[in-house]
Amino acid sequence: MRFCPCSQPYQNGTPWSSSSIGSSSCSSSSSNRVVVVVVVVVAVVVVVVVVVVVVVVVEIVVVVVVESVEVVEVVEAVVVFVVVVVVVVVLEVVLE
Repeated sequence: MRFCPCSQPYQNGTPWSSSSIGSSSCSSSSSNRVVVVVVVVVAVVVVVVVVVVVVVVVEIVVVVVVESVEVVEVVEAVVVFVVVVVVVVVLEVVLE
């Protein structure tokens, strides 16, 4: 089975076909989708890490300033809700 270079969809002026590369076919859209999925996964991981850092910092500040555990719980709930909404919207836009 020969490798199909997706950046070059034509072989000697003719399109790659499944018979020329074995049982798989080559399409640039499949490689683009893989790149998009990887970018989305990395973006989600970065967002989660940033949110965790922000939540920890906000908890420390609220506990030091307000000295109330109830306020921390409310802030956590709001931050988590906003992050979930943002992640869902971004995923919908990217995967469409």
